[in-house]
Amino acid sequence: MPIDPIGKYIRNPMKYPYRKKMKLGILVIYLLNENYERLLDIHLDRIEKYTKMPFTIYAATNRLLPQFLPKLKKNKNVKICDIKTTGLRGSYEHSYYLENLADYAIKDGADYIVTLHLDAFPVEYDWDLKLAQKLTGNTVLAAVIRDERIDQKPMTACMFFRSDFYLKYQPRFLVNGKDMASTLFQKYSKCITKPYESGIGFGFKIYEKGLNWYPMLRTNKGGDHYYFSSIHDNIIFHLGSASQKEKSFPGERNISLWKRLRRKVTNKFPSSRYAGIKDKILESPLRKFFPDVESRQKAFENEINQLFCDTENYLHYLKTGSKQL
Repeated sequence: MPIDPIGKYIRNPMKYPYRKKMKLGILVIYLLNENYERLLDIHLDRIEKYTKMPFTIYAATNRLLPQFLPKLKKNKNVKICDIKTTGLRGSYEHSYYLENLADYAIKDGADYIVTLHLDAFPVEYDWDLKLAQKLTGNTVLAAVIRDERIDQKPMTACMFFRSDFYLKYQPRFLVNGKDMASTLFQKYSKCITKPYESGIGFGFKIYEKGLNWYPMLRTNKGGDHYYFSSIHDNIIFHLGSASQKEKSFPGERNISLWKRLRRKVTNKFPSSRYAGIKDKILESPLRKFFPDVESRQKAFENEINQLFCDTENYLHYLKTGSKQL
């Protein structure tokens, strides 16, 4: 029986022209740096432009800066969800809001669900239909992947699945402590770099149940950085690390800890004394242990500036390697 991701099951399209419209629930946690309002505009615009199914964006805005709320409230495609604010941070906070948003979407009748980061959006028409067509047989998830060699887990920058899979298997976005200590998880996580990131719970559930998922690999033909501004499967763009001032590219957590220590030490000394000890105590170790931190920060700013200044040409360049439309 052929499967139509919009019309569900169609035995004979000529005899039965009526098709039940399938609904897509898009889950987004909106946490935005005050300087990146343009990113919010691009994100919302591209979702509306390229999505084929009827859709609703289910938004968590608990920690969104208040100046951005009116834009979401005015958007007809956005439903701001009333979720109790949590004190959790990092992946635990992220997973908490995503699971609440998934509940909202399912109760609202979503047939398909996709998670997107604020700095991720489609760059191809009918992207949702193309991902829905990947979900056949035992393949229950399509998701972006950072590195197919050393980090083989789905990432919440874009995770696309059916609501019936979610209801049947009840995957969590994170793995709980009991499962993480299990022999099965230890075997699964051999090719996982960061087992505490949200999304790994889906990967482990699929592994545990003997199911499959479709990894959306990085397909850039253009681009100036190995991590920022990724195109996945030629249909999803993910900038990476745009929600906070301190970026979350690989290794950045240690760098951020060092920077916070440096700020605390700096505050203890008058500027004249700090000038004398700055290089010996603080700057030299930073350069020694994290030699490319400044270049990565500059790389991020370079990528986001290109995205803001000439969005269409920049995305075209990332996809094709050509800088002219």
